[in-house]
Amino acid sequence: MKISDKYCLEIQAVMNDIEIIKNGQIYERDPVPGVPECATVGARLEKNFMRLIQRIESDAKGDIEVAAEYLK
Repeated sequence: MKISDKYCLEIQAVMNDIEIIKNGQIYERDPVPGVPECATVGARLEKNFMRLIQRIESDAKGDIEVAAEYLK
């Protein structure tokens, strides 16, 4: 199985936050309901990216595989 398939959910979580930043859908000081703070997006990116790298290094199951097993 290709890495991009095995870890598609983890990769998508990182890509979603990158898209938020690219679209400027963040706030710095003025809270806006439903729009994440820049620091929140950065922390999520870091956490999701490190989690993905750890899973790849240990050849752990991706979230999509876990979900597929659960649904069987």
